[in-house]
Amino acid sequence: MRAYNGKVFKQKEHHERLIKSGELIDVSVPYSIEELTKATSDVLRESDLTDAYIRPIVWRGDENLGVKSYLNSVNVAIFAWKWGTYFGDDKIKSGINLSATKFVRPDPRKGYEDVLMLDWRGFVAECTSCNIFFIKNNEIHTPISDCFLNGITRQTIMELAKKMGYKVIERHILSQEIANFDEAFVTGTAVEVMPINSIFDTIVMK
Repeated sequence: MRAYNGKVFKQKEHHERLIKSGELIDVSVPYSIEELTKATSDVLRESDLTDAYIRPIVWRGDENLGVKSYLNSVNVAIFAWKWGTYFGDDKIKSGINLSATKFVRPDPRKGYEDVLMLDWRGFVAECTSCNIFFIKNNEIHTPISDCFLNGITRQTIMELAKKMGYKVIERHILSQEIANFDEAFVTGTAVEVMPINSIFDTIVMK
């Protein structure tokens, strides 16, 4: 999560997702949304932070070393720290560069900040920590979130774009189409909104 001027962006939705994610792997978060919200506020106040990145983590204890993990306690911690632009302030104007590989973060020394991943069918999916959007003729195209995380920031951007009068199209996108788009950008709670300069060495920032 991120806090801006003391307010946490979509805090309720993030806590709901945390609890639901725990349920999917049989880890019941032992706190309610209200308790997590209060704890987050306490962390920000005690850390004297108003603009910050916030990361709650949940893990099981080590009381039992067998495979029956449900016998172990469930622990929660919330961290907060100052964190500027995810890829660096200079990338806000220049845009990031994406490579293509299988579920491995790229080496920034080779000129790539992140990776665009395809799904098992060969359609464009997402990057390692963010969702992706493309623009063509003032229409916004984004992959259907049927096999990747439907990010909270992604949902917010789509909602805002529609309110502003943009046509938002969710569809399957082939990598061969990338060269035909006018612009592209990624979204995520940590990444926020970041323009893309190139994908697979194809310039998309025009």
